[in-house]
Amino acid sequence: HLTVSGANANGVQSSYTGGGISVGSSGDGVLHVTEGGHLSAPGIAGSMNLATKSTGRGDVLIAGRDAHGIPSTVEVGRTINVGHEGPASLTIADGGVLRSGFDDPNSFGMVALRPTTSPVDILVTDPDSSWEHANDLLIGGTAGGPGGQATRTLVDRAPVNLGGKLKVWDASNLQLLGGTISAGTVELASGSDLQFGIGGPQPVDDFGQLLVGDDAF
Repeated sequence: HLTVSGANANGVQSSYTGGGISVGSSGDGVLHVTEGGHLSAPGIAGSMNLATKSTGRGDVLIAGRDAHGIPSTVEVGRTINVGHEGPASLTIADGGVLRSGFDDPNSFGMVALRPTTSPVDILVTDPDSSWEHANDLLIGGTAGGPGGQATRTLVDRAPVNLGGKLKVWDASNLQLLGGTISAGTVELASGSDLQFGIGGPQPVDDFGQLLVGDDAF
């Protein structure tokens, strides 16, 4: 369990910098970046992998701000894999910020990569929270084909901005509840599930937006 949290009286963030960050490779792993903490994995060697093996479980929370209003932030230079072979969760909440893929134009963000991967949950919630990924985001598989099941990818009143393609593979779920996803292109495989709002009739501001094209990012 690793926690990166808080800032000193001068507003200097607690920080951790590494190359590749692995959470729950073959056992249970937990990473919390909270109260203005900062974690960075820069450059083309920079990656974050949750549950690399089927025997692992990786849970990451990026949440909150410090007393000076500095957001908890994770920056990953290249690839982010949520649920490589085992179950995993990624939560960005209460003003937390995730930025990924900006140091490698050919990198991917991938969720539930392999058939063994389930369940995998992603939650981006709160208007001040955000996830910016410079390239493609693939939910429920890889660029080569479908993988495991992303049981819940929920964007709740928060922005997710992609510089490339959003791909949702079959058997995976994406819900927009007042949130916004911007992407260059969108591909929904047969059997994938895209929902705007949850359940029955919702107030207008409870439905999300999917923005596609040149205005994305």
